[in-house]
Amino acid sequence: MPTIELDDDQVELGAVASGVDALGYHAWTAAASWPVARRDDFAGLPGGARPDVRLAYAYDRWRPTLFAQVEDDTSPLLVRQAVSADPLAFLIRDRSVSAGLAVPFRRMLRAQTVTAAWRLEHRTIERASGDVTETRGSLRAGWALSTARRHGYSISPEGGVSAAVALEASRRALGADVDSTFTRADIRAYVPVAPRRGVLAMRASGAAARGDVRGRRTARLGGGDGDPGVLSFDEDASSLLRGFPANAFQGHTVVLLNAEYRLPLAWPQRGLGAWPLFVRSLHATVFSDIGHAWNGPFRVSDVKSSWGAELSADVTAAYALPLTWSAGIAWGRDHSGRVADNRRVYLRLGHGF
Repeated sequence: MPTIELDDDQVELGAVASGVDALGYHAWTAAASWPVARRDDFAGLPGGARPDVRLAYAYDRWRPTLFAQVEDDTSPLLVRQAVSADPLAFLIRDRSVSAGLAVPFRRMLRAQTVTAAWRLEHRTIERASGDVTETRGSLRAGWALSTARRHGYSISPEGGVSAAVALEASRRALGADVDSTFTRADIRAYVPVAPRRGVLAMRASGAAARGDVRGRRTARLGGGDGDPGVLSFDEDASSLLRGFPANAFQGHTVVLLNAEYRLPLAWPQRGLGAWPLFVRSLHATVFSDIGHAWNGPFRVSDVKSSWGAELSADVTAAYALPLTWSAGIAWGRDHSGRVADNRRVYLRLGHGF
């Protein structure tokens, strides 16, 4: 299937292919995408036309499920400077291989998953003044729980909670340049409210990087892209601060609070003839985000906040693929005064969380 990825810094076009055998023992995915447009700040940096590639495989005959993944990903990043209004532009290329296992525990009203993996990652930070490289050899462990439920006419999960804890320990003995750790926690609650199928969705998440400063991960905050996975080891998995550019703030510690009131509008349940697009439901969301990314001491006066609204449509594409398309507008305020007040319009696939 064709793919498109949109964010504040670039647009990528590509394709993804996947398959599974008749008994469900083997599953694989292959994806590739190319940047077709990128902000002018990144002009002149090497690797501008390099594709992103991901190959993944899972063997699910036994318990636990075994998986492996190889990835080559390049992402642009703008870093604000304290002494200059012009941000620094980087291209971050991550080449990694990982392998691990996942053990599910499923019951009628809840599901839990325990995950463990080894990962070797080589990162190249490409910049105008020269490249910087670092290597991480890590062990990862994670636990996730979900009691959230969906019904036939649900516009999102309603009733229940989802929670996860993730830990990554990078050590020299595993091939890392330096010793460091990265921890992340995420909890989400979905409360049914009026009218019927309305939902109050609340979320608290955070991440912290510790260890040698040369090898610490840097958590990112800002942007309208969603954080769909409750269990994630990514540096931008707790970043949903609408009203600001993507990755507008970075730090070794991030905390984030999100609240949304999701309101159903209509259930068209219609398509246009035999066209491969079926509109299932329309719904709206009003939201508020509060977060902060920092190094050193925490100051309440530096907290960032945003508020706004979204309009979403649940559709079925290609006769079988369920998608949620969202368009929103948000106002953001940095209470420290370092970043000017923002108003941003954005598009997204899926819910914010």
